[in-house]
Amino acid sequence: MQTIDITQLQAIGYGGMSTVYRYSDALAVKVFRQGIARDIVTHEYDMARKAYALDMPTPQPHEVIETLGGQHGIVYGLCNGMTLSQAIAAHPERLEYYAVSLAGLYRRLHSTTATEDATVPNAHESEAEAIRRVSHLFGKDGADALERILDTIPQGDCLIHGDLHPGNIMIEDDRMFLIDMSEMGYGNPLIDIAHVHALMTSGLIDIQRFIGFPDKYAAPLWDSLLRHYYSDKSESELQDIRKRLDTLSLIRCFTWLAPSEGLPEEVITRFQGHFRRLVKIQNSNR
Repeated sequence: MQTIDITQLQAIGYGGMSTVYRYSDALAVKVFRQGIARDIVTHEYDMARKAYALDMPTPQPHEVIETLGGQHGIVYGLCNGMTLSQAIAAHPERLEYYAVSLAGLYRRLHSTTATEDATVPNAHESEAEAIRRVSHLFGKDGADALERILDTIPQGDCLIHGDLHPGNIMIEDDRMFLIDMSEMGYGNPLIDIAHVHALMTSGLIDIQRFIGFPDKYAAPLWDSLLRHYYSDKSESELQDIRKRLDTLSLIRCFTWLAPSEGLPEEVITRFQGHFRRLVKIQNSNR
């Protein structure tokens, strides 16, 4: 494994767990925060390699590296563009165009078959594990409720990204590329759609702060994307899909807490309160 010095490299992107640096004219290096285990980095590298091998539009992963300071990272092909979030913030007048293009990217991803034979994780099982990891925050009844919701999603064999929000999509010359493949799996596309639905509609996440574009664009972007993704559905069928997504997105609303440690008590309390309100609403609608 190569060891590199990042102190003289130009930072070109920032995320919650990493910083991306320009490594050369053709390469970038994604360096993870100090303390993030090598196996987590290696897992993302493996998923990115598999996505690239399946002909997904994603930067080519080259190798896992270590910095002189002991951080782990991945060298990728350089994408000379911006995130879709940045593009939305800079060009909100193109929101409809971005929604159409994004729906096409979703369909391309979800039309790709990726079963256990391709050694890609089962997304349904990953969701179940995430529920187990947050069960102590919501109690047995809450965890059981989330598991019952998960059980309504049929198994599938489509490629799933796992975190398909605009901050995880790069755009270069109007071409879109998937990044951050660490949650990739196979399963029912509803898992992917419900994840983004939770982000765009729940109000739990500050989109401007964590995703990178003004909150006011979330609803129109998502509404247009759903219409184009489900272009073969009638308006009444689309309304039924939205209602189902409202329920399915409960899972993602709360498994967001699974990979997080040391969260402020205020954040956990807010999520717990929101969870109780939504479960009450869902129960009353039965």
